[in-house]
Parts: sequence; C-alpha cells; structure tokens
Amino acid sequence: MLKTRLNGKKILITGGTGELGRAIAIQLLLDGCEKVILAGRSLEKLVAVKSEILNAVSTERKNAEAHLDVVEMNCSDSSSILQVLPRLKVAYTSLDALINGAGGHGHLQRWQHAGPVGHGVVDLGRGGGGHGGGRAG
Repeated sequence: MLKTRLNGKKILITGGTGELGRAIAIQLLLDGCEKVILAGRSLEKLVAVKSEILNAVSTERKNAEAHLDVVEMNCSDSSSILQVLPRLKVAYTSLDALINGAGGHGHLQRWQHAGPVGHGVVDLGRGGGGHGGGRAG
C-alpha cells in the first residue's frame, strides 16, 4: 500500500544509476514522494534505471512516471553542477532534500549555498575522502 508521509516532497538523488540510488528512489516513490529526481553522468543509464524503477513500483504507485525524473550531470564536477542548478530551480522551484550518493563531498556546500535544496543534504559517505555518512546542513 502506498504511504503518504512524503506527499509534496521533491528529492534529488545523485549517483542515481547505482544500486543504492535505485533502491532509495523506489522507497521514496512507495512512500508517496511527489517528485524523485535521479542525477547521474550517463543519460542512457539514467533512462534504463528509470524504466527499472517504474517497473518495480507500477503496481503500488499509479502514474509513477509523473513522479520520477532524470537529470544528466557530473556531481563531482563543479562546473557541471553550476550548469544544472538553474534548470533545477526553474523546473522544481525548490527541493526538500538532496541525497548524495555520488561522492564529491567538496561540492555539497555548493548545493547548500547556491542550490535549490531547502531542508538539507544527506551524504551517504561514498568516495571523497572519509567524511563518513550522515546528515549535513
């Protein structure tokens, strides 16, 4: 049964083509998240993962495709983030959270200060020099 505790929430997941990003996206959709945005370096992989996720949630989440988007960007490259930020702001106005599954810890501050993220960043602690997991911001 579809939960509703995340109604109206918009969440960006970096590293969206990985197993962890995929699993988190599935759970967020099943928990009623309004919009899940997967970010990754390969649009081809993002489209394939999007299809897998939609297949996984289709029986419990009606019209799931309207709640799942993809955006191509290199989350460990500051210039790539800066190119994508304006498009995210236009498309989503603001995001409720960023789940960083792509590494690139040094760029998290850019999201928090210049990005459209409202409530904070969840850093899964992958790559980027031993910062560990946890919550920032």
